[in-house]
Amino acid sequence: IQYIIPHAETVTLSKYLDQKNKPAGLIEVRGTWPQQNMRLVKALYEYGFLRNDRISVNGFEVGIMDCVAAYLCRSKEGQETELYGYALHVETVGIENGERVLKTIWHTHPSSDGSVPGWEKLRAYTRNVGIPLGVAVKLIAEGKVNGTGCVIPEEAFDPLDLFGELAKREIFFHGTVTTIDENGSSQGEPEILEILPAV
Repeated sequence: IQYIIPHAETVTLSKYLDQKNKPAGLIEVRGTWPQQNMRLVKALYEYGFLRNDRISVNGFEVGIMDCVAAYLCRSKEGQETELYGYALHVETVGIENGERVLKTIWHTHPSSDGSVPGWEKLRAYTRNVGIPLGVAVKLIAEGKVNGTGCVIPEEAFDPLDLFGELAKREIFFHGTVTTIDENGSSQGEPEILEILPAV
């Protein structure tokens, strides 16, 4: 189960592709979480809690979702999960060399099971957020950035610089290319997509 969620890429990536004269027909960001979390989000949505309607509790007016959030921030159930980590999965469909292709890129990181120091439990998630930010700062400090001021990420960095730095920090990117028909069905085995040049 996935939910379409608001995210900056739907705007920034569209702008970037338009500037390259390669407009996209559809850009969407979807998110999914462990099943327990997904069941909670579905119930909150179905009962209208996500609207955060104002309610009166013991004479105080509060947002109902604010109450739920306050509980989750303090409870074991709101702070622990059976699966920690972060998974980016990007799919693009288009025409290349006259064939309809699906390119898929995803990333991996060390396990959150405690077998790799520094990646235990929630740290597996926070490192996936913090490390790319740190790498961006490093690239800016080294002058490896395109433009000045507020620059969208798609324009700011050479992807090979970014992916190379992330690989040094145990965040790796993988990919495949698959020829598909008009219905999206695979027409043969996927080929490995080279993300970084061989070292």
